[in-house]
Amino acid sequence: MHVCVVGTERTAKLVPSELGGRPVVATTCADGASLMRLTAERVPDVVLMEAEHACGDASPLEHVRGRYHDLPVIVVGKDPAVADVVECMKKGAEDFVVAGKGAAELDKKLLEAADKHCLSVQVKQLTEAYERSGKLGELVGISPIMHEIYGTIRSITETRTVRLATALPPRSRRDRKSRTVSADPAPTLKSPPPPAGLPGRG
Repeated sequence: MHVCVVGTERTAKLVPSELGGRPVVATTCADGASLMRLTAERVPDVVLMEAEHACGDASPLEHVRGRYHDLPVIVVGKDPAVADVVECMKKGAEDFVVAGKGAAELDKKLLEAADKHCLSVQVKQLTEAYERSGKLGELVGISPIMHEIYGTIRSITETRTVRLATALPPRSRRDRKSRTVSADPAPTLKSPPPPAGLPGRG
């Protein structure tokens, strides 16, 4: 797992050497320019950024979010103001962790963010491969979860199609009713008069 730290070596020391049974490699970038050079060579699994770099104008957080939409950025700060937290979240931070409140929370968020990014990359690569081969429609068959989602969407689509096909507009209903009312009534059959010379009833 590769974690890119934007800040000081002190912040880099917050990154453990192992997460989820996987070794962790932490690379420190002093500023946003170093971060962009690093990501151009290799995109990390997650970015850990100090609040001092994430806030303010020309924040590297905005550059990362604009170029790598799926790359999670976790901001860490000590005694942050509420306005700073809100600003970071608006700029696209995955989460904000308060430094000094225990390593367990940061470790958990780093692992979750890295796993999420890894899954996103794998899905993107797989989708692109199927798209290039012209078999994107078969992608739903390789995953039970995707198959269930596809089945749900198809069911909703078919239900709406049936409703649209069978629904009768109000105007058509009125027309049908008016045609039924205005139709000529069935003729009443009258008995023929009795032949002459025969006594009538009564």
